[in-house]
This record gives sequence, C-alpha cells and structure tokens, in this order.
Amino acid sequence: MPVNATDFSRDGFGPPQFGFHVVPTRALSMALQMDPFPKVLTACAPPGYGKTVMLSSLFDELTARGNTGLWLTLDDRDRDLSALLDRLGAAMQQAGIAGVAQARAASARFPDRGAAADALLRLLVEPARPTILFIDNLGFCHDPALGSVLHRLVFGTPAQLRLVLSSTHEIPLDLARAKLEAGALELRASHLSFDRGSTAELLRHAGIAHGGARQLDRIVAQTEGWPAAIRLLQVLLRGGVDASGEPASAAADIDQVLGRFGGDHRDIASVLTRRVLVGFPPDLVDFMVEIALVREFNADLAAEMTGRPEARQWLHQLVESNVLIFPLDRSRRWFRFHTLLREFLLAEGEQTLAPARRNALLDRAARWHLGQGDTTSAISIALEAGSTALAQELLDRIAHVVVGHHGRMSQLIQWVDKLLAAGIAPSPEVHTWFVWALSDSLQYERARQALDDLDRRAATDAAFQNISGGVQQRILFTRMLVNVWLDRLDSAHEQADVWLARDANADALKVATVTSIAGIVDIDRGTLSAARARMQLAEAAISRADSAYGLAWVGILRACVDIGQARPNAASDLLVATRERAGCVIGPDASVLLTLDFVHARALLDQGRGDAARKLAEASLQRAMHHGILTTLEEGLAACVAFWKGGEDEAGGITADLLDRVAHCYPARGLLLLGASKIRRLLQLGRLAEARSLSERIGLAAPERRAAGAERMRERGDWLLARLELEAAQHCSSELALQIEASIKAARIDQRHRDAVELLLLSAGVHQRKGQVHAAVRQLSAAIVLAAPGNLIHPFNTRSQLIARLLSEDEARTIGLTGAAELAFFERLRTFASAPTAMAPDRGVGRADEPTPREIELLDLLDQGLNNEQVAGRLHLSVATVKWHLHKLYAKLGVRSRSAALARARSLKLIGRA
Repeated sequence: MPVNATDFSRDGFGPPQFGFHVVPTRALSMALQMDPFPKVLTACAPPGYGKTVMLSSLFDELTARGNTGLWLTLDDRDRDLSALLDRLGAAMQQAGIAGVAQARAASARFPDRGAAADALLRLLVEPARPTILFIDNLGFCHDPALGSVLHRLVFGTPAQLRLVLSSTHEIPLDLARAKLEAGALELRASHLSFDRGSTAELLRHAGIAHGGARQLDRIVAQTEGWPAAIRLLQVLLRGGVDASGEPASAAADIDQVLGRFGGDHRDIASVLTRRVLVGFPPDLVDFMVEIALVREFNADLAAEMTGRPEARQWLHQLVESNVLIFPLDRSRRWFRFHTLLREFLLAEGEQTLAPARRNALLDRAARWHLGQGDTTSAISIALEAGSTALAQELLDRIAHVVVGHHGRMSQLIQWVDKLLAAGIAPSPEVHTWFVWALSDSLQYERARQALDDLDRRAATDAAFQNISGGVQQRILFTRMLVNVWLDRLDSAHEQADVWLARDANADALKVATVTSIAGIVDIDRGTLSAARARMQLAEAAISRADSAYGLAWVGILRACVDIGQARPNAASDLLVATRERAGCVIGPDASVLLTLDFVHARALLDQGRGDAARKLAEASLQRAMHHGILTTLEEGLAACVAFWKGGEDEAGGITADLLDRVAHCYPARGLLLLGASKIRRLLQLGRLAEARSLSERIGLAAPERRAAGAERMRERGDWLLARLELEAAQHCSSELALQIEASIKAARIDQRHRDAVELLLLSAGVHQRKGQVHAAVRQLSAAIVLAAPGNLIHPFNTRSQLIARLLSEDEARTIGLTGAAELAFFERLRTFASAPTAMAPDRGVGRADEPTPREIELLDLLDQGLNNEQVAGRLHLSVATVKWHLHKLYAKLGVRSRSAALARARSLKLIGRA
C-alpha cells in the first residue's frame, strides 16, 4: 500500500491562513525591520505566545519580496530527525526543487544514517532564488543529531539559505556564535508578548470597548502579556455562542473577569477556557470534547466520527469565533485545537466520556482515515481505540515504507510499543523493522532485547516458517546490519556468510554491503589478511554499483585495514582519493565523509603529521556522535586521545567530556576502547597512578568487571597494548617478556603489523630496562623493518627517549638495516630522537612529512613545463586530483605558487628523484 506525503502532513505545505485579525507584535516588527534578513531567526517561548502566527506573517511578507519559502510544521509524531527530513523532502518536492525524489530514493538504497540529510541539504542550497526554511514547533524533535544538522544549515551553507525556527524548548544551536558569524535574531516571550497597543488593537477589531490605558495595563499585567490568555479574554468578553452562532450570554465585565484568575499560565488558561465554555451550549462542548480525541480534524471527519448532524455548522462557528482553533492548511480545510485548549478538552473527556463511547469515536475516525487512503493516521487512531487487529493488518502492509522509504523510526516504535502493550506480537517483517528503528534511534539496549525476541521467534514461531524466500532474505539482511550497530559482530559474520551463500548474485550494492559486514568483523577480530581479501571483493562489487555512500564506506574500511597493517601512507592516499570521488556526488560535508576524516586523522597521526591529524580530529569528533560504527570510532578516538592533555576539566578542543559523550553514543564497548586509549596516553604523560585507576574502572585486567552489555574484547589494538604497557610500567618480569613475544607472534600471523610494531618497541623497552641492549636493538630493528614501507612513525615518536638511548652514531647497517626505505626511515628516527616530543608537528618539510613518490613525480612533470591538464593526462588522474596533490605539496614545501615550489624543490634536491 503506497504511503504519500499527505499521510504525514495535511495537504498544505505553507503556513495556515488564520481567520482572525493578526495583531502586530514587537517581535514581528523587529524581524521585518532587519535588512538584510538574518541567516537564522529563532522564536522560543512557551505555548500560547503566537509563534505560529508570527511565522505565518513572516512567511507571507518574505515570499512576497521574492524569496522561496519552505514551511514545515512538526507535531508529536516528529520526534526524530528522520521524520523532520521526511517532511522537508516533501515540502521541497512541493516547491518544485529539482532532484528531490531521486536523491531521497538514492539515499534509501544504502543503510547510512546521514544519507537522507546529506541529500536534502545539498539540494536545499541549489535554487537560484534566496530560500527561507521555516520550521514551526521544532521542539517536538528530540533527536540528538538535530544540533549537528542545524549547525550545518547555519554555518555550512551559503547566505542565500536562511532559517526561521520556533520552539517551546531551547533550540540546540550555538546562537552566540551565530550572532557573531552568520547574523542571528533571537526572539523570546518578552518580544512576542502583547503590550498595551497590541491589546487595544485586538479588542478594537473584536468590537469590544475598554476603559482606557489603565484597564489595558491591568489586562497586560494580569495576563503577563500572554497572547493566548488575552485572546481567550476577548472571546469571553464578546459573550458565548449558541446553536445559531449568535451571542448566547451577556458579555462579561473586564474588571470582573480579571479578578477571577492569577498565577501561572496554565491556571489562567484553565480559568478562562472554563469561563468561555460555560457560554457554549452543552452539546457543542460535548462535540469539542469528542473531536479533541484526534490531533487534526475537518468537517467530514468530525461529522463521521461523532455522528452529529450539526458538526459542520459547529465547526464553522468555532473557527469564526476564534476559540483557539487553528487551520493547518491555506485552504482552511483541516484544523487543530491549540495545545492548551486540547489539553483542557482531553482532561474533560477523561471525566465525561464513557470508555465505550471513546473507543467507538476513535474506531470510526480510524476507518474514515482508511477510506481516505491515510493509512498512517488510521493505524495511530486504531491503536488509540484498541482496534489492534485493524492496526496490525495495516502495519503489516506499510511498515517497510514508513521506515525504509520515509525513515519515520519513532512513529513505528510508538505503534509497535502499543501493540506489544496490548499483548499482540508483530509480524516477522514488522518485528524486524522495529529492531532496525530502535537501533537507528540509538536505543541499543531495547534493540538488543527486541533482536533476542526476534531470534527466539525465528526458531519457534510458525509464522516465520511460512514467509517467502525474498522476505526471509530481507529480514536476514536487516538483522545483519542491526547486529553491526549493536556490536554483535560474530552473529553478523555468520549471517553474512549465509546470505552470500544464498544470494551471491544479488545486486552489486547489497553484495558489497554484506561483504563489507564480513570485513568489519574480520577487522574487529584482528584477522587482517582475511579482512583485506573481503574488502577487495567489496571494492569489486561496489565498482558495479551506483552508490557514492557505498564507495565511501568501502574506502573507509579498506583504509582501516591499511592502518592495521602499518600502511598509513596507503590509507591516507586512499582516503583522499575516495573523498574526492564521493564528494563530487554527495557533497564535501556529507556525514560519511566526516567519518572518513575521523579515520583519516589516525592515518595522518601515524605518519607523524600531527598538525594535520589534529585539525581533522577536532573537526570530525563532534559529528562522530551521530555517524559511524565502532570500527571507525576506534580509529578516530585513538587519534583524538593522542592530543588529549590528560585533564578532566579542560576547556575547548579535545576534552575528556567530549570524548566520553561521543563514546556514549555507541554500544558499551566504545567506552572500553576509549578507556584503553586513555590509559596509553596517561602512561605516555607519566601518570601511572591515574592509568592504573582507570584500568580498574574499565576492567582491563579483569574481564568480569567490564561494562555491562559490552561484547568480548579482542586481544589486539589499544586494548592489548594498554594492558601490556601498564604491566611494563610497573615491572619487567620474564613472564611479561614472554607475553609480549607471544603477542608479537600472533600479530605477525594475523598481519596486524601495526600492533607488531608497537609490541616490538614495547619489547625493546623491556629489554633495555633489563640491560639487554643487544636484544633491545634487535627488536627496534624488526620494528623499523615493518614500519618503514608504510611510513608508520607515530609509535616511534611516542617513545623518543627510548629511541634516543638505543640509536647511536653508528651506521644503520650495524643493526641490520639494508633496504632503502629502512635506511631513510632510520635517518628520520635519528632526527626526531634528538628532540623528544609526544609527536612531530606538521610544518614545513620535516622528515616525517617528505613529499610522497607521487608528489615527486608531479614535481618532475612540473619541471618539464606541463600544465595541470597535461599532468592529469600523463598520470591518468582527474584535474581536481592533480590540484589536490599540488595543494598538499605546496603546504609541505611552505610555498604558495608553482614557481616557488620548483625553486624550493631544486634547493632540496627533490627534482629527478622519481
């Protein structure tokens, strides 16, 4: 069953057209006087301050000035970012922005959490005319990633795109920075409040006389200028409404009314609402209580669900009387009650509506929506009515569309939760999408429990045996992805093998995805030879698929293998090329490319390029909260922790608090991986006691004390190194030396050459402290042999004092080094050993940052007088790639032009070395 945009948003994509006179406020005047209009305008105030009214007036005025306006109104169905993006995509399509449907379809093909946002934000800045995005009721969206998207919209888009946002809660945006850098106007309740003039105009248009300035000031003081209270007061002063629409009771005296209430806003609203409804016929009040059961209504729905022939006339009277009832569309066909009035009416209904009547009303409403083709509303209302059989039937039809195509995770979670509360088990496919939605919403513990339930049902429930093979494969594919998110990697690996055996001839994108999942598990296990083979197959598959996201992820995982195999130079080159290729399609600020940068920081750090690594690490750390997997988290956090100063209360940059918050966004093992990296850093800083204390907290040496919910930790990477380095910092026993030797052997077998380099250097330190200098030099020599081909310099930099003690003025050949790469690497070590630091800075042309062979080749071609196009043709590269290499080369040489680069290269005798 198709699900269209109107299932989630009533048929207008513009602001409502109010039937009452819009009273100008100070907030509206301030906004309209801004020239130019600010990059972002925010209106934050409690309910009843007329935020929607003000935004609607702004929309009309600014679109009349030639701007393109996009309007979104959120409600309690829009709790996550995916729901907001779904509404945005529909609004963009309605506005005629080209490519939206194709971009949404393409992003849905690959299971990347940031794909939808990237696709829409990229298209959002393309229209030639200035565009203003209005988002009303933004506070309904509680997604942790919302702040990141707002940050991108405000600070990462051209000036032609501007935002107008309203919320009852604080908006997750750095407004102080926005005011300084982008131009921002922040409106609060004090700006939106009615003053004496606004109140006078409201009463005048309602035909109500007042007692002058004193009485107006009393109204403002008594209501605190709260627009909702003043509008209710206006209705009350005009008198009630009878069945014919004429006044049914005498208008109340202003002073008499004001004397009856005080206190906070909700007390005022309750008193005034009750006073207003007293003037209405009882049948009309009952009608209002009944239609308040649904979030939105029109005349047809109201008549059908209540069975009252007067429904159409009453609804018309309520709208004309302005009893806090607002249109949802410009045609004024759909309406809703103001939040405060609906809360009051629902409370009344709890006291006056019999359960049977309530359920009958909701059931009729659900079936009316179903008859209109609005399946999503039908499901929500059927569940409220207790009509679980109808809801389950409908949910089975559209769950894959609601989640897979529209990305409405929180909507599906709400539905299934209500089914489960009623004792109804969802169908196999709905259960699978439920697990997916929980995982995507970062509700990892609930997702684990739901996945366990799904696995139990798959083994025992007859319903699972009767589904088609295609559905079974889709369920298996989803379970694999969820298991990766939940860090259940052994299960994911087993399922990947089963899937590939059954469906090896599926479309290339799925084959690449499943093969990559198996590669992720191999990386985590530390079996890097197997991981490399997997990723080569994934690369071959993704080359046949049209997916920039797939290309980026395969490149990221291949780079993780290169880093683990002590080839950071290859990883860095691969990531640069991958970023360029994917970025041309999905934009340079796409979330997956920030994940790529997070991993790239580790590759740069390993090459000794500290400044470049730090820049990437800081830029991508915040976004890592919302995008990535544990594999990328491990690489990025290791790079970030290298720049951590070891304190808990540091300000700015890479702080302990920020690192912890990022790790908390992942399954429990993320905190353990961070803890291991921190222990290693504390040991480098000479803070043994703190390292030992942290080790006890994370259970480094006591597996039974590890964090709840964490999977088994692999004996590799920082987890292995932190344990052995901590032991070495306390004693240098023969038993420890044997442990290190066994770990070196295992690392070599698995081709974990980076671990092997670290372990060899640790062994060298142990031997040196025991006075076994020759054994220490042998281990250093073995480490250099492994590290030199890939330019893995960082482990040596962090042990500069040890290297200085072991290296002498003797020739490198005396410690067994003969290859050109090894000898050059040895010379770099001697340079760095003379100035012990935590890491080498990335300035000038330091030994750790010499031009790469490709850059040397580029210099030779420049020396021959070739231009960029000719160089690109000679090297079979794109012109953009040539420019990127030149950019890096100029930075290394400390120059800004081609002629200066050639002059500098000649002075360094770099020409002719290719």
